[in-house]
Amino acid sequence: MAPTMKSVFGMFVAFSVTIYVYGNIMADFRNWLSLPLILVSLLIGCLAASLYYRFGKRKY
Repeated sequence: MAPTMKSVFGMFVAFSVTIYVYGNIMADFRNWLSLPLILVSLLIGCLAASLYYRFGKRKY
């Protein structure tokens, strides 16, 4: 099944939120507005969504 725009956006949101929350719990629980952590979580979410889109389009 080919990925749709909603599923790719859902993967982006899921990975970004998961990495952000995990990073805040493991790094510093008091610093919720850490700009580097926000940027890293968005970057990892974007990477995961693009990989999902790229490998989801392959025909087997």
